[in-house]
Amino acid sequence: MINVTAYKEYNKKTVLDVRDVSFARNNIYAIIGSNGSGKSTLLKCVASLIKFNGKIECDGLKLKSVGYLPQKNYAFDMSVKNNMLLSRKIKYRKDALADALVMLKKFDLVQYVNKNASRLSGGETQKLAICRLFMGDYKLVLLDEPTASLDINSTLTAEEMIRDYQSSHRSTMIIATHSLRQAKAISDYVVYIEKGIIEEITPTTEFFKEPQTEKAKAFLSFHTDF
Repeated sequence: MINVTAYKEYNKKTVLDVRDVSFARNNIYAIIGSNGSGKSTLLKCVASLIKFNGKIECDGLKLKSVGYLPQKNYAFDMSVKNNMLLSRKIKYRKDALADALVMLKKFDLVQYVNKNASRLSGGETQKLAICRLFMGDYKLVLLDEPTASLDINSTLTAEEMIRDYQSSHRSTMIIATHSLRQAKAISDYVVYIEKGIIEEITPTTEFFKEPQTEKAKAFLSFHTDF
């Protein structure tokens, strides 16, 4: 179980106020809400990337067991292959290169394996970042708008990779997404956040049929893309 209590202010304005919220192991959670609702800030707090008041308890999980994909993806100034094998733990793993090529093939990136990753397009960089993340072995994975720069076919590929990774690693995944279709397609639970406050956490099927709160109902009434 992952327990989160996090309070964060920017310029004396509260942007996140989450109190004793629990995420069960081995599930995919989709965080949805309007722009500026606190989705990215919540993920950064859970990943301990920013200072905040509160605590994150992850049943003894160390930070190295947490995988994080930021909203703004990046590639290191080296070949695509070396980006994939950057971690020493991964680099010397048996069949690491073969695993990397299998991962890259899903996004048709094998042709760029020897290309400097800094020369990739924005969409290609995002695909590489997803592949690089999934080379690791994490029990907690945080993804911030993982498919924002991808076309629909690549988005569907990424969603399949997310489901496969979660199933094979039995990970807890928390995904911030603006896409209600995506939330409905891949998550077990929907986390609805508004003005930095988590209003409800509901099983996905139930959420899209009958949200628990009036605020979530109002939010869905303005969105029909699911």
